[in-house]
Amino acid sequence: MRAGWGFTTSVALLLTACPDSDVGFPWCSVEKEPVTLEAAPTWWRDVRPILGARCGGCHVEGGLAPFPLTTLDDARTWRDDIRSAVLSGTMPPWPPAACCNRYRFDRSLSAVEIATIDAWVQSGAPEGDPADAPDAPPPPGGLSRVDLSVEMPVEHTPSPPSGKEHEYRCFLADWPLDRATHVTGVNVIPGTRAVVHHAIVFLAGPGDVDGLRREDGVDEAPGFDCQGGIPQSHVQGSLAGWVPGVQAHDFPDGLGFRVEPGSKLVFGMHYKLAGGATTSDRSRVELKLDDEVRDQALWITMVNPIWYNHQDGMLIPAGDSDVRYLYHADPTPTYAPLSTLRIHNAQLHMHHWGDRGVLGILRQDGRQECLLQVDQWDEDWQGEYWLETPVDLRPGDQLYVECHWDNSEENQPTVDGKRTAPRDLHWGDEEEMCAGYFLVTRR
Repeated sequence: MRAGWGFTTSVALLLTACPDSDVGFPWCSVEKEPVTLEAAPTWWRDVRPILGARCGGCHVEGGLAPFPLTTLDDARTWRDDIRSAVLSGTMPPWPPAACCNRYRFDRSLSAVEIATIDAWVQSGAPEGDPADAPDAPPPPGGLSRVDLSVEMPVEHTPSPPSGKEHEYRCFLADWPLDRATHVTGVNVIPGTRAVVHHAIVFLAGPGDVDGLRREDGVDEAPGFDCQGGIPQSHVQGSLAGWVPGVQAHDFPDGLGFRVEPGSKLVFGMHYKLAGGATTSDRSRVELKLDDEVRDQALWITMVNPIWYNHQDGMLIPAGDSDVRYLYHADPTPTYAPLSTLRIHNAQLHMHHWGDRGVLGILRQDGRQECLLQVDQWDEDWQGEYWLETPVDLRPGDQLYVECHWDNSEENQPTVDGKRTAPRDLHWGDEEEMCAGYFLVTRR
C-alpha cells in the first residue's frame, strides 16, 4: 500500500510505451436501482449491525473519527450527518467505483444498507426491540496465524511543522531472523489511533539499508522526515499498510514477499494532530511467515518518465479545473519475458489536487479492461485494492494509468486558515504525481 505518499522516484516502463496518446479509456458508471425495504428499519435489528460492521473501525472511543457511533444515543445525535454521508457516498470511505471491478475487503455500503439508514433517519430513528438484534458477525479478515511481531524502534511524539497538523516520519526496524523466509500475511497495528492517520511498512533488502542509515537521525531525532516519500532505490516495495477500516489478512493465492537476513523494515508513519492534541505512538506489524511459497510477489510502477524528467513534463496550469495525463506500456518484456504476469492488487497515487483516475489494461486484441476507477479522488483515503479475481496480463497487453487534476481556485489547500492562490503545478513531492502500482506474480 502506498496510501498518502509514494516513492520519490519510479521505475518507468520504456518498452512498447505510448505516452500521452489520445487512446483514452472507457470510464464506467453505476446505474442506481430503486430499493424496496421489507419492513421499517429499527436501531437494534437493522442499523446497529450496519454501523458496527462498516463504521466500527474508526467511529469508536479513542478512534480516528471525531465521534463514536456505538450506541443508539450516538447514532441519534449524528443521524443527519450519517444520512448525508452515506447518501453522498463519502462514508464509509471506499473510493473504487463498483462498476469497474470487484475487490476483497470491500467496505462500501450496499444499496439496501444505504436505503435502510436513509429510511431509519427519516422515520425518527426508532429504537425497536433489543431482542431483535442479530448475533454479531465474526470480525472480517484476520491473520490465520502470527509468526513474528516487529515494533517501531522508539516511541514517537508527533511534531508537525509549524502551522500544519500533518507529520510524515519514517523509522528503521531490524529484521530479527537470520534465515530467508517469506511474508505471507500482514496486520499493521497503530499504537495510537487518535494520531495515526495511516501507516505503511516497507521492506528494505540488505543492499538497500546503507542509504536509509544515512537518512536515519540526520535531524538529530530518531527516524527521518519522509514527507516526500522514500527513494525507490532504498526499498524493495511495501509489505503492508493501514488506513482506517483496513483489515488484517493473509495474502491470497499462496503468494509472498521474500525477506533476506540483514533486511530492515521501514515504518512510514503519517500522523495527523486534529485540534493540536499531542500524544505518543509506537506502532507495530504482525506477520505471517512461510519458508516456501508458490509465487514470489513483486511491484510494478507505471509512470511516464517524461513527467518527472522534464520541467514541464507534467504541467498542470494554474486555474485549470480538469487537466488529464495518461500513459500505457507493456511491462512483460522487463518483468516476465515471453510469459504472463498475474495482477493481484492495483493502487493509484495522486496528491491534493487529484480529481479522478483510472487503472486498466489495453488488450492486444483491442479490448479494454478496468482494474480500478476512482471517480472522486481524496488524498486522505487512497489505499490498496486486492482484486477478488486476479487478472492475467499477457505479452502485448499494456497497463494503463490516467489521472485528472482540479487546479481551480476553489480546490486549493488552506494554509494558516487562508486558501492559497492557484499556481502552476509539476511533478514533485510538494506538487503532484500520477502513478499506478500493481502487485504481480509471474505465471
